[in-house]
Amino acid sequence: MKLVIDANVVISCLISGRNSELLFSPKFDLYAPDLLFQEVRKHKSELIIKSSLSEEDIEILLILIEKQVRIISKDEFSSEVMKAKILLKDHKKDIPYFALAMHLKCPIWSFEKRFFMIKGIEVLTTKQVKNFIR
Repeated sequence: MKLVIDANVVISCLISGRNSELLFSPKFDLYAPDLLFQEVRKHKSELIIKSSLSEEDIEILLILIEKQVRIISKDEFSSEVMKAKILLKDHKKDIPYFALAMHLKCPIWSFEKRFFMIKGIEVLTTKQVKNFIR
């Protein structure tokens, strides 16, 4: 199953280790816009504090996660950006995730509560994603 994964899923996995089995499940083809790992790395010092992992541990885990997620250049889904802008209005930082999901015609896996109120794109909770591997 194709899924667009957003940064909060990766951050949560790094902090708590939860959902790592989903990130590495062969049942999912995970995709993200090219800004995903930049966004995660911006929070590296916070990740170190909250996870009790070293900077080196965080980098190793990110490298492993990067091997599981297909990074898609904005150029590949630029035709959907305007539609995503209309859907999201004030949430500019999330436009690439929605545009990519529209381009791939697949859901977004996210914890962002406001995503679930946006009509036009299916957003899955972790519980819903887990149901696909049972």
